[in-house]
Amino acid sequence: MWPAGFVGSITHCDGVYAAAVARAREYRALGIDAEPIRDIPDDLADFLERDDEREQRRDGSDPHIALLRFSAKESVFKAWSPLTGTWLDFADVSVKFAEDGAFVAQVHHPLALTHRLRFMSGRWGIADGTAYTAIAVPQC
Repeated sequence: MWPAGFVGSITHCDGVYAAAVARAREYRALGIDAEPIRDIPDDLADFLERDDEREQRRDGSDPHIALLRFSAKESVFKAWSPLTGTWLDFADVSVKFAEDGAFVAQVHHPLALTHRLRFMSGRWGIADGTAYTAIAVPQC
């Protein structure tokens, strides 16, 4: 819970503790996540991904794509939940990454249109053995 007039998100993993806070008049929600770089086994990645995402992972061009996708979906979930009061499954979200550190998440859930959350833009990065993702949902 955040003080009145503010939105925020927290994350933590080995050696990383972070919070992001913004004024509610500027942003509807925030979502941040940090994950230590590690291999995601194919069977777990298959569970976390939609069909189109599996194809991108299997082309082998990015060894961290499954971990980044997991982290991006966690950021989406953290922004989604306070706005809708509901949970998402991993299959409810697909993520496409750009090389410039941007990503777009598409939400495949009936409430996405109602809450104007069909597409969410975010940023990603890798530093010091940790993958980071963040989403800021602006006021419309």
